[in-house]
Order: sequence, then structure tokens, then C-alpha cells
Amino acid sequence: MFKFIRRLFYYVQADKNLKEATALVAESLIQAGYPERVQDVYDNIEHNESGLALENLCENLYDFSCPVPQKAYDLLERSGLAMDVDKDYWERLKPLIVK
Repeated sequence: MFKFIRRLFYYVQADKNLKEATALVAESLIQAGYPERVQDVYDNIEHNESGLALENLCENLYDFSCPVPQKAYDLLERSGLAMDVDKDYWERLKPLIVK
């Protein structure tokens, strides 16, 4: 039971981190002409598809060469690790990190 509660806590924290990361990069996606991509991330999170949300967000940021603040990258990494998402999704964003 304790493992379940701890895992649930990690997922709740991962969702919170993912929402914060999305807020930090939302303007970049909107300026690139893809505001619906931001809403898709939030919709996936609300439908308990946070892993998919993280994967799609990272893919969109990469595909559209959007700048990624260091804090957003760190939050994506923490979320991904907590949800056991393939690290390649966020690691390929490293060249896009802005200080």
C-alpha cells in the first residue's frame, strides 16, 4: 500500500511539474503558430495521459525549434523520470535551452 501511495505522489508531482513547464514554454508555441498544441498538453494531463502529454510537448518544442528555458527543461526531466518516460524525449531539447 505504501508503494502505491508513494507512486501516486510522484505522479501528482510530475503532473504539477509538467503543467509548470508547459506554462513556461506556452508562449513559444503560440508565437510559432501552434496554440492548439498547448491546449492538447493540458487536455492530455487532465485525461490522465501525462506521459503522452510530456512526449508530445517535447516533440513539438523540438519540431518547431522553440526556445526552452532551463527551468522548463529541468521540470520536464523531473516529470519524465517520475513517469518512466524515455529520456530521449527531453534530452534532444538540450540545444534549445536558453538561460
